[in-house]
Amino acid sequence: MSNDSSAMSRRPRAAYIIALVCLVTALLQLAAGVVILKTLSASESVSPGLSFLPLAISVVLNLGTACAVYLMRVEALACFACLLARLLARMFSHSIQLETMLDLILLVALIYFTLRLFKAGMGWRPLLVMLLLGAAAGHLTVLLGNLPAYWMLVGTGSVSFFAALLTLIGCVALYVAVLMLHAHPQRAKKLFLIAALGSGMSLSAWDLQYGFSAPLWLGVALALIGFGLAHRSKAS
Repeated sequence: MSNDSSAMSRRPRAAYIIALVCLVTALLQLAAGVVILKTLSASESVSPGLSFLPLAISVVLNLGTACAVYLMRVEALACFACLLARLLARMFSHSIQLETMLDLILLVALIYFTLRLFKAGMGWRPLLVMLLLGAAAGHLTVLLGNLPAYWMLVGTGSVSFFAALLTLIGCVALYVAVLMLHAHPQRAKKLFLIAALGSGMSLSAWDLQYGFSAPLWLGVALALIGFGLAHRSKAS
């Protein structure tokens, strides 16, 4: 009992503020989702469930982030990074609006202050690895959401099988490298390089004006960041 009360007293005020912001954001998104469902329920051409799914994922991530920050769990950074990856993909696939830019600024600010919450006790590297892990998870959700488009493009011959294979190799290498980064940084470094090359070489085969190309350029960026982290791990 005394240990719990002492932990509560040591929790910084910033943790309460960040958790509250995430909770309010989740509630606002949930309210917006209810309105969307009511609007689309009368439409037979659009599936309400599929339209609400991206927003539902954001609601769950925001609620998870609020709980993790309140409990002072570093997993909050992974939730934030997952949200950031999904937001960047959405910005690339749609015209950039003021609302989206404000969301990005708020998210980056929350990540910065959350990093400061944990920096004193852990240092920078474990926190950056956690961010990369969450961003890779966000990358995976965006990739899975675009699978029907990839399948159609490859099936119709719009994208060659070789380009699709390079993309698959790059994505798998990225996920494996992220999981291996902490325990085996040197192996992860090679896999990050393969991921960057695979996604980068196949990028020109996909039409960049459409949203399904977002995981490719995002994968290249994440692979290069992971390569830098793995290289710094070797140096240290």
